[in-house]
Amino acid sequence: MGRKKRAKWEVFMTKAWYSAVSSDMEIDSPFKLERTFQPENIKRDADGRLYSTRAWDKYKVGKKTPSNKDVSNSRIDLVGLVGKRSKTSEYIFHHPLWDVLKESSYSQSFILNCLSRLSVKCQSSYLNLINESMEEKLNSFYFMIDKSPSIKIVEEDNFEVSLDHLAAQLMILGIPRYINRKHYLKDAAENIVKTLGPLSCSPWFESFYEEFYDWLEENYWKDLFDLNFEKTVDISSIKGWRKTKYFWIKPTFQKK
Repeated sequence: MGRKKRAKWEVFMTKAWYSAVSSDMEIDSPFKLERTFQPENIKRDADGRLYSTRAWDKYKVGKKTPSNKDVSNSRIDLVGLVGKRSKTSEYIFHHPLWDVLKESSYSQSFILNCLSRLSVKCQSSYLNLINESMEEKLNSFYFMIDKSPSIKIVEEDNFEVSLDHLAAQLMILGIPRYINRKHYLKDAAENIVKTLGPLSCSPWFESFYEEFYDWLEENYWKDLFDLNFEKTVDISSIKGWRKTKYFWIKPTFQKK
């Protein structure tokens, strides 16, 4: 039997993690990153030339997932080790977006768990944070979607806000009660569009965002924008998420 094919979401997760490490450390060389975080892996051949395991080359293109605390037989928690110096990379790797993309259906406990891992600012768009019981939180979640479905992302917001909202919006699209609700789908289209601009120029997704969005369109939002996104100009020849680029928000802040 051949090796199990890697899930596409895992490929994107790893590429985003590597991009976050590279951005935080300001190093765009797999060899240099391996030497920085795993110097024990760097050896010399018979001619005295340095060589590495080339594992980081695979991380860069998403062909290998770094060891982490969620894998019981991992020798080291590489994600955690790197995260001590690259906080953003650990945030990216453990972001609930990947759980949303991994699962095919969402239980009530799954929904609340994912929401609880988002920033407080993002949570407040979907939950009444005063509620304590699971039932109260779920009721407030459904109430917020039904009554105040539009989210707010402004140019001054950081990239994390957009990533959090994208995870929440994709999760909501997977909840059966909203799949065929025309009014909600219109709001969902506008909400997701608000996240696409910032993420397209984030250091985590900038190098492969088109591939990522194409995959999301094929597997998750499908014809959402063709059927429900009404803010259009004369671009009838453009389909799917690409027709929304004219309305993308671009962050005004700069990384320090």
